[in-house]
Amino acid sequence: MNRLARLAWRAYRRGRNRYRMLIVAMALASGMLTVMLAATLGAQRSLRAKTARYFSGDLVVLGYQGDGRSRIDDLDRVLAAVTDALPTSDIVTTTLRSAYYRATEIQLIASGYSIRQRRLVGVEWDRERPALQNFAFIEGGVPDDADRGAVLLSSVAARELRLRVDDMVTLSITSDRGRVSTDRFRVAGVYHEESFFGFTGYVHRAALNRLREVAPDTVNEVGIHLTDARRRETRAAAALAEALAARGLASFGLIENRDAYQREASVARDRREYGVVTLSAQLQEITDLVDALGAVAGAVVLLFLAIVSVGVSNTWTMVVWDRTREIGTLRAIGISRRGVALLLILESVCLALHGAILGLVFGGGATVLLRSIRFSSNAVTDLLLLRQRVAAVLPLWSIAAITLLVIGAGLIGAARGALRASRIPAAEAMRARV
Repeated sequence: MNRLARLAWRAYRRGRNRYRMLIVAMALASGMLTVMLAATLGAQRSLRAKTARYFSGDLVVLGYQGDGRSRIDDLDRVLAAVTDALPTSDIVTTTLRSAYYRATEIQLIASGYSIRQRRLVGVEWDRERPALQNFAFIEGGVPDDADRGAVLLSSVAARELRLRVDDMVTLSITSDRGRVSTDRFRVAGVYHEESFFGFTGYVHRAALNRLREVAPDTVNEVGIHLTDARRRETRAAAALAEALAARGLASFGLIENRDAYQREASVARDRREYGVVTLSAQLQEITDLVDALGAVAGAVVLLFLAIVSVGVSNTWTMVVWDRTREIGTLRAIGISRRGVALLLILESVCLALHGAILGLVFGGGATVLLRSIRFSSNAVTDLLLLRQRVAAVLPLWSIAAITLLVIGAGLIGAARGALRASRIPAAEAMRARV
């Protein structure tokens, strides 16, 4: 095997000028795949980071009794279940939120202007700092936990209301008792967000509960931000659902999609029941869209790889024709039919690996350039951008996958030529005039 590998490498080096166009084509396919995969993974990463802040975490414990509103009545046992189910090393932070989702009834007012918000979220500043500090702040930042009169607003709200840090804004909602409730807040931070995630204001949980006219310690959702969430999310959610039941809490288990989310919220129950929803379930429709875009891009690259494979096949047919006498010589010195085929296969691997490495280098450079470009903001692009940039990432598995795909295309293309070469009789090959 080592002898054949050396012969293949020597033959490839000697004839690589013949393969120049194939190397360029494979490098182009590898580079395109690198950029597309990095951009798709980056869009998914950006989307998850934003929605984890928006929906309380990668996992969220909800408590329903049939009125459509989640509330956590037995907070101590829920937190104990989180501790039972998840090791500390898997948790970035645990959130305790008061949530207000009545989009038509949330209003920000300042300097004679007003704007409605989709969602108002009550948080504990210190507890959620690890997540909230990742906002792309234009001004200010996350306030101290003692600051109960602070609000974080998006660039959309701040621009419409002409607000800056330390300006005052009036927040008005309809309380849980059905009365109009207002209060004044100091703008502590303005974060950049132009997508629908931007129509969300963040205040301290105690302040929101006061506006809602509910008990000061009311918690509607318990969220968990996970380390390496994509890999651990499913396992962690199942473990948490089991831990809730083990703690003696009535449980409806896992919510696996948006339809189940709405169904569980509306089911009439004799007592409050608890369950777990994952970020993937909340993001199902958007994630499907991102995955579809990635699949289309991947299909284009795979089509290009198929064309490259046909080119390799045609080139290898000519290579076998040109090297008929060489093949005869190899057979004459004792190399078997199988050895001849393997020799050409190994040579095609050298070709594909050369193209893949060049493509990864150029694709990696293009990815770095892509990450440095600051895109203009709008409701669509900001959904998939992080700090107005593509959060392109290239994990090791993606590099390995791209390399194997390109090598696979080369092997498929070379298979017919290698098989043909192995079937040429040695005597006939030696007499060839080529």
